[in-house]
Amino acid sequence: MTWMTAAKRWRWLAVAVAASPAVCWAQDAGGPQYGGYQNALDQFFVSGGIIVWFVLFPMSVAMLGLAINYLISIRRGSLMPPEVRQHIQEMLEQRQYREALEFTAAESSMLSYAIHTALGAAGGGVAAMQRALDDAIDERVAKLLRRIEILNIIGNIAPMIGLFGTIYGLILAFNQLVLERGTPEPAQLAGAISVAMVTTFWGLLAAIPALSFFAWFRNRIDGVAAECALVGEDLLNLIQPGAKGQQPAAGGKQPAAQAPRPAPAAAGGPPPVARRVDGEDTSASPG
Repeated sequence: MTWMTAAKRWRWLAVAVAASPAVCWAQDAGGPQYGGYQNALDQFFVSGGIIVWFVLFPMSVAMLGLAINYLISIRRGSLMPPEVRQHIQEMLEQRQYREALEFTAAESSMLSYAIHTALGAAGGGVAAMQRALDDAIDERVAKLLRRIEILNIIGNIAPMIGLFGTIYGLILAFNQLVLERGTPEPAQLAGAISVAMVTTFWGLLAAIPALSFFAWFRNRIDGVAAECALVGEDLLNLIQPGAKGQQPAAGGKQPAAQAPRPAPAAAGGPPPVARRVDGEDTSASPG
């Protein structure tokens, strides 16, 4: 008796669900209707099942969190701070090469890392410093691209998971056709189709922003890296042989104004920064 009563209740519920579109169409007032669902949460989240609950929705949240993190960390102000550039420029102009090495070693920006690597290669000459600068920038760019690669992975995997949910929902729908011998209850068939559609919806909802953010951050990294290379070359020009006159005595003090300029270094030799970093000062004032 109890089973028969429950069966009748489910039958009436199925009829009500099947008739709900017509009822909603006939309504003259009120907000948007979602068929047999009570609200948008049931329509676009609950009906998606475990594929949406435990896979696609967490993936969407992770994508959003990563995008916010990259917006904060991958920007010109973080990779190439203006105050850091100004401080490095002042130290190089004053021939404080060892201080510049220590400062850039402690500072974590892309610009500091590139200048520190270039100063460390000063013993090989200006060409070696330029190569070291370019290699350091390329290394930091590669690290940043690997960081944002997770957005590309999400953007490519999310539609596949949504497609998996679509196939799963269609399997359920056809299974209902088989069980009911070609005449399934509309509510059961609609529920299976809903799983198929909602998983596809969430897959696209995660993939489209993820791929968009990935392309945007990649272009931002390329632009900042190109600008960092130009700034690094300008800073290296401050320490080329004969670029700014005589190097200072120990302690970074400037020579007296009346002191004559030293003769330029021989072609192909290391710049003054190489001798200063090694703790030696071989330049001699004529007279």
